Amino acid sequence: MRMNYWLLKSEPESYSIDDLKRDGSTTWVDIRNYSARNIMRDEMKPGDLFLFYHSMAKPNGIVGGGGGDGSRPAGPYCPGPKI
Repeated sequence: MRMNYWLLKSEPESYSIDDLKRDGSTTWVDIRNYSARNIMRDEMKPGDLFLFYHSMAKPNGIVGGGGGDGSRPAGPYCPGPKI
């Protein structure tokens, strides 16, 4: 089975990797880019791997990731699956 990899971007003031760790999952709303919305709706599946990118942060960058085996989000304080 083919696994997809995704880059998820959010401003930490709106929704951070720590929020995702706390919640375990979330619903993305107010996606203004129709292509991105359609990909998230139609192509993203449970178990896909993702990297979580904080924009408008100091510094900007990837702050964690997760998925693969259904594990919770990974970051400096939350180790993810071994790849």
